[in-house]
Amino acid sequence: MNEDGLEEETALEALVRLGHPDCSMSCGDQDMDSFLRAKSGLVPCEVTEVVGDTAAGKSQFCLSVMASFLRDPSKTSANIAFIDSNGSFRASRLLQILQERWDVTRREGEDLLKRVFVRRVSASADLSKALSELLLEADSSGIQLLIVDSIGGALSDTLVDYLGSGQSVQMSILDRMKKVADAGRWVLVVNHLVYWRSSPTPALGYRWINDIANRILITTDDSYADVHWMQVFPHRKMNDDRVAVELTAAGVKCHAEATQTQMPAQSQIMSTFLMDLSSEGQ
Repeated sequence: MNEDGLEEETALEALVRLGHPDCSMSCGDQDMDSFLRAKSGLVPCEVTEVVGDTAAGKSQFCLSVMASFLRDPSKTSANIAFIDSNGSFRASRLLQILQERWDVTRREGEDLLKRVFVRRVSASADLSKALSELLLEADSSGIQLLIVDSIGGALSDTLVDYLGSGQSVQMSILDRMKKVADAGRWVLVVNHLVYWRSSPTPALGYRWINDIANRILITTDDSYADVHWMQVFPHRKMNDDRVAVELTAAGVKCHAEATQTQMPAQSQIMSTFLMDLSSEGQ
């Protein structure tokens, strides 16, 4: 926001908000897509972290994005790379979303799944190697969407010697992911929340928090068993806008009724995202 109180946006954010075909990404639900476009939640050329509570729907959100990507008529020649560190990828679940949301046949769904390439990793060295190979083959492979689930799991070993080699390993891997995104690709990384100074914050430490500019936060709500809440923080911008999310057989969708209610305060999480931690631990 500038000194006149007007909201500023980049040219890329404007193209995303306007739904330009080369800059648009969908999760398959019209209301949620409208929210994400308005908040620049799914943008190419940048790394976006999907972070939140355990079982809040982070992986389900990514699978919904993948299904929508596979069904997008403007992306029929594009492929998806899924780097899996925790066994979260389920081809059967992705097929179910395709069948439930778009009414594709099993054969059609299986043909679409051929455009998804899955790589299993168990540590930071595996992830680094996978990203390096992807960079070498990115143009010929047709990869336009990269998902890492979960980045917290893949980089957990970097926390053992965080102030030694761990932090530099994290930044090296993040640099590789940014290079993947630089060519106009979408990069989504899934992370979990930990408690730091009694406040929930993304895992992996202060440098990681500061070097990821875009975040999609998904949290649970004890008051509503079937409701989850989504907020978007583009370029570390503070805002209170949110949408209620429902997890269904057809993927994530906007829970219109719950969205009208008051969401539990997330100020602690939001302030942690935007904290300047550059002076600590360096």
